[in-house]
Order: sequence, then structure tokens, then C-alpha cells
Amino acid sequence: MADENNHDKTPANASAFEKLILRIRWVFLLTVLVLLGIAFGSHLEAKKSSGESRLSAVEEQLLRLRKLPTDVGQMVKDIDALIDTQIEPEKVRPDEPNLYVVGEDVVPVPDKFKYLYSQFHRDSDSFSVSLMRLSTGEVLHRWEWNWDTLAPIYHTWLTRHMKHYPTFHDYWDTLPRMPLGTPTILEGNRLVAQVGRTLCCFSAEGDLLWAAEDIKHHSIEVDHEGHLWMCTVVADEKLPYREDQLVRLHNETGQVLFRKSMKEIFEANPRFDFSHHNRKAEDVYHLNDIQPVLEDRKHFRQGDLFISLRDIHCVLQYRPSTDEILWSNATYWSSQHDVSIIDDSTIGVFDNNVFHVRGAGSQFHRGKYNRFVTYNFETDQYDVLFADVFEKTNCQTKTQGRVRYFKEDDILYIEPGDQDFFVVSDLANGTDYKCIIPGNSEGKMGRTFWFRLVE
Repeated sequence: MADENNHDKTPANASAFEKLILRIRWVFLLTVLVLLGIAFGSHLEAKKSSGESRLSAVEEQLLRLRKLPTDVGQMVKDIDALIDTQIEPEKVRPDEPNLYVVGEDVVPVPDKFKYLYSQFHRDSDSFSVSLMRLSTGEVLHRWEWNWDTLAPIYHTWLTRHMKHYPTFHDYWDTLPRMPLGTPTILEGNRLVAQVGRTLCCFSAEGDLLWAAEDIKHHSIEVDHEGHLWMCTVVADEKLPYREDQLVRLHNETGQVLFRKSMKEIFEANPRFDFSHHNRKAEDVYHLNDIQPVLEDRKHFRQGDLFISLRDIHCVLQYRPSTDEILWSNATYWSSQHDVSIIDDSTIGVFDNNVFHVRGAGSQFHRGKYNRFVTYNFETDQYDVLFADVFEKTNCQTKTQGRVRYFKEDDILYIEPGDQDFFVVSDLANGTDYKCIIPGNSEGKMGRTFWFRLVE
């Protein structure tokens, strides 16, 4: 019979040294598991970015778990994010001189300039869109809704699209309690704005008139007939890539008047297809702006569209009536957004000035600041304008951006999107007004979400 004094020691009666060794073993084992988890998560990210094959439902959940520490870290940095995970956290108001707060300060620009912006009000669980004269602070019109009014629109849209595209998380992660995006005024003080990822049209009193069924993203523009052009995406699980589409909607009914995918456009115009420049097979083009030509000009025809494709760094001129690409360029800008028409021969482009390489998990800057790049069709020359304004106001957005040059008034408007401020620059006087939207808490600022300066 074995001697009871020689039996294996348990952690309860082990020596201090043996307890230390046991702890080291556990720490080593946990470290190995963590490192393996990180390595496997990186593998999943690379697999998803490559577009060679889609992740399974289990792999998608594992990838979301890997991002959990980062998400928690972001929440801890801002206590507002802990209040309600359905509410987008607000940023701390920067301590800068000459910072203008919308609704509190006035911006001394011509009276004709008005600002259209949106807010979510946490104290009343409500939303508003306001049209305000910048020079006086006067609110010219205001649309208002409570959460109970907009929630059914958001959840109906979410349920419909999650059923068809269950793993397309980039668009389901949109937080419901956030400002309505891309507000645009139509005739009769009707308002179109983005609720979640669907485009809605409201009456002057705020009643819902129609809601589009497509997945909307980025900006929306009005054409010469008053109808709407918007960027949409088809996230069909049967496709190995995200299909970008141009959609034209009737402004009174929301009925689709025109629909064409970028794939179809390039199939009809193959010599303009620069998709081989893109390293992200899953997101080939990334359509982010459709700018309609409102009147015949020397180098453009009414009804033409200027289209921005971020991931191949391309801006092109497309004529829907003949299904022709008339011009394109993929060298003057990088990851650009927002094309605008300056005069009969010139367009302007918000140049993000950065390359996105998701597979490598990094971004390469061509320059520190965003740029306003113009191209002249008459001289076949491009130029970079107002670089000092972008630098002085620290415009450095990587994934958004809107710019418009009001040439007759010598006014420049810049919205760097995710930096949550906008700039109105009085170029004649050399004065830059950097503006923010007030937040729900003291010392915070609200989000800008494709808002706009209007005449």
C-alpha cells in the first residue's frame, strides 16, 4: 500500500514554489491562446478583405469578438457611449480660438447663405433638421420627429435587408439614434434625409411621404428636373463583391426612374474600367458621389453625371441617355469624394489625398491634409486650390468629405465629414470660420453627416 506521506501534492498543500510554477503555466497557456486568437482574427480579416471567399456565420461572429476589446476601449474613452449603445458617442469640443457654434454664434457671410443640418436630442429622444441663416442665426424652417415616429421606418428597413444580406455588417452597424444624414430640400419645403440607411421624403410638417427600399450611402443630389440621384449598394450574398448602383428616384413618389450598376456601365465602356487598380476584390469601385449637370455647358450636357469611385481613385463623366463614358481620370486625386461643377469648363473634387489598403490593414497618405483639386476641360490642366485653408483648419478626413466653391461670392465651403466640423471661408477677406454643431452634453459637439451650405 502506498505511503500516504508520498502521495501527489495538490494545490491546497503545495509549496509556495510549486504554486508559482502552476500560476506561470496558466499564464503561459492563456498567453498562447490569446496570441492564437489574434493570429486567427488577423487571418479572418485578411480573408474578408481579399474577397476570395466569404466568411461563414461562425467566422463572422469570431471576427466581431476580436473587435470587442477595441469597441469597449472606444466606449470607455467617452462616457456618453456607455449611456445607450444605440446612441452615437459625441466628441469633446476642441479648445480652439475662433471656433463657431451653430445656433450660438453667427458667421458674417452674405445673407443668402443658409445651412441645412440635423441633430439628435438625447433629452427628448427626438430628431430635428433645421434650415438656418448663418449670418443671423435665424431658423427659417425646422422639421421635428420623436423616436417613436422614426423607429418603425428604421426597423422595417433593417429587418428587410438583414433577411437578404445577413452577413453585411458594415451597414447593419448604423446606430439608430443619430442625426438624419444628407438632408436636402425639395420644392414645397419637402425634405429628403437618410434614416438609418434608407432615404425618406417628408412633408414640410414632417409627415412621411415615401421611403426608398435601396441601401443608400454617401451624398444625394437633385437634377435639372428635380428628381434625385443616390448611390446604392447591392450586398447580395450570391455575389463575390459589393455591387454599386446609380439610382434615380422620382421626387414625388420615390419610384425608381433609372438604375444601372457600375459593372454594367464598364461592360459597355471597357476602356475606362480601372478596376484592376483596386486591391480589394470585395469592394471593387466604392461609388460615393453622383453629381448631375443641371444645364448645357461648353463641355457638359444637361443630364450628364459626374461620378466618383473612391477605391479606384476615379472621376468620370457619364451620359445615361446614351450609356457612354465621355471622360475619366484616375491620377489627379486619391480616395476622393464630392465632385462639383465650378463653371463651363471646370470641375472641382474633394481629394482625400490618401490610399486605402484594407488587405494590409493600413492607409498611405499622399499628403497630410485634404485638397480641393480642379480640372479644366478647356486647357486639360488640373490645379490645387486653397491648400492654406485646408491646412489652417486641419481638414484630414480619410473616408468622407464635401466641398463647394461659390465662385461669384468667393466663398469656400468644406465639410470634412467624420471630423465633425465644417468650414466657411471668406476668401476675399482671408477669414476662415470653423463651425461645429452643439452636442447633447456640455463641452461636446454633434456629428456632421453630409450636411450642406445652400444659397
